[in-house]
Amino acid sequence: FKWTCEASWAVEEFLKARPASQIERLKRRIEEGRIEITGMYFNFDELPDEQSLAQSLRPFQTFKEYGIPVELAMQNDVNGIGWCMNDYFNQLGVKYLNMGTHGHRALIAFDKPTAFWWESPAGNRILTFRAEHYMTGNFEFLMDGDFALFEEKVLEYLKKLEAKNYPHLVIPIQHSGYLTDNAPPSTRSSEIIGMWNKKYEWPKMQTAVGSEFFKYLEGLGTDDLPVYRTAWPDWWTDGFASGAREMSVTRQGHTQLIAAQGALSMAKLLGAKMPKEIFSDIQLANNALLFYGEHTFGAAESISDPFSKNTMDQRYMKASYAWEGLRRAKILTEKGMGLLQAYVQAEENPVIAVFNT
Repeated sequence: FKWTCEASWAVEEFLKARPASQIERLKRRIEEGRIEITGMYFNFDELPDEQSLAQSLRPFQTFKEYGIPVELAMQNDVNGIGWCMNDYFNQLGVKYLNMGTHGHRALIAFDKPTAFWWESPAGNRILTFRAEHYMTGNFEFLMDGDFALFEEKVLEYLKKLEAKNYPHLVIPIQHSGYLTDNAPPSTRSSEIIGMWNKKYEWPKMQTAVGSEFFKYLEGLGTDDLPVYRTAWPDWWTDGFASGAREMSVTRQGHTQLIAAQGALSMAKLLGAKMPKEIFSDIQLANNALLFYGEHTFGAAESISDPFSKNTMDQRYMKASYAWEGLRRAKILTEKGMGLLQAYVQAEENPVIAVFNT
């Protein structure tokens, strides 16, 4: 059994709030290659700006303190990713990017699973794989179903790959513990893979963490892979219009937070003493904006049952992050202005002092 933790937020929370024995157990599993920690805070939509995305990488500091390596970034369900992440990952030693796509009402890059080098405007490259759907193993193979059906589905899938001229002799298939989003782990996939390998000499299956496929590619040589120096926007953002007010609020929060940090920096350079909780305040503002930028937009039944408890609860919870982010950013701006006023001289005639943040 192996497991890849697709988001770093949950792992950082685990490290904060578990007994030392559980943390040591997690570290042992990572060292054994049975659990892998990845670099994306969440699966993000297109809302977060560069400042917030940079802040989302804060867990790397925690991982470094615990001696936990991070080689892989994984973005699932969303069909694009911020171009700036390429440069950020290069600075942090993240070598691989796996994109588990979802084509429901969306356009997906490439007509088949594709490995390539993704290059940033600064010339940084990251070895990237446009994977299949993030739960292909569940709905295509039915890995938590009966073995006879699993056999049939696997062979059908291999025929599809051949028809698409898939170029590699190995393919990684993502799956969750069960056929549902945000599923907990399950050993059922390990059992069914064991049954397959007992019956078939070829092709073989094995459980793997996300980076193993990339290391397989490196073993073959990656110099001949195509290089794409292009932005990778997401096509699946149709939820934004249904929350237009919160979209506006979130964008105001992003710009306000940049201005607030500019004002605070100016005050600091002029000699002001910073409030002791100021970095915590900035982090809390970013956290709220990042939670709104997490890609999940409403309950699955938001259309079929728009006034159900689950639909309404999720809507209000999601909206609260947008308003919290703006509120905290505005308070930070007020603190910056309060600190700056000591450095504006009183004049006899009315004047306007401008600080260009």
